[in-house]
Amino acid sequence: MRTQFQIVPFIIFLLCLCTTKVQADSGWSSFEGRGHVMIDITKLDLSDLNSHLRSHGYAELSENNLSIGFGGYGIRKNNLIIDGYAAYMIPDGSSKSGYESSISGIIGTYNVGYLLYKNEHFRLFPLFGFSFGSLKLSVKETKKRDFDDVLYNQNESSIETDPFIALNIAAECKWIIWKKTDGDKDRHRGISLRVGYRRDMGNKRWYTKDGPKIEFSGPYITMTFGGGYTKI
Repeated sequence: MRTQFQIVPFIIFLLCLCTTKVQADSGWSSFEGRGHVMIDITKLDLSDLNSHLRSHGYAELSENNLSIGFGGYGIRKNNLIIDGYAAYMIPDGSSKSGYESSISGIIGTYNVGYLLYKNEHFRLFPLFGFSFGSLKLSVKETKKRDFDDVLYNQNESSIETDPFIALNIAAECKWIIWKKTDGDKDRHRGISLRVGYRRDMGNKRWYTKDGPKIEFSGPYITMTFGGGYTKI
């Protein structure tokens, strides 16, 4: 179940790309499509988890986490936006008493939005949708050991959460920094800044009999760089 769910964010991303391609080929007169790489800074609610780690002598975790991934969106001629991305949360660890604790995860997001403002070099639009994924807590020894000792005496453990679903609301500004006309298309490259908030739709349970509360809730900032085109 966990392994199958981990590919859901990437399926969402592929569906967004396919949707964008179908829209682009359908003959709409003012379609705009874009693909990009992204860096995301997300704040998680880890207060209960950090309390448990502290009580067992482990280092507390930062609630600010960095993710990297790929995404894209398409804008229809009626200004409707379909947007999505898949990202990997880079493990963020802290060490104490010879052990390192870290948290990582995967995130997939699917949004719809509306183009509020557009000119030759700027776009502004709100987005609303859902985020999906799962988180993993890892605890391991920091000291180096012999290879055979690692095989016979495993001092590392990890626990994953149930899949999460979170509501997502955001606003994005996009700046076009390069543009070239090629036949009936304007090709462009640009950067964007997205500011949003996620709200977990339920407290996460660990794949254990019990465990501390953890929520995928909080504000986030996403920066992207990519390129695309507009059908004239």
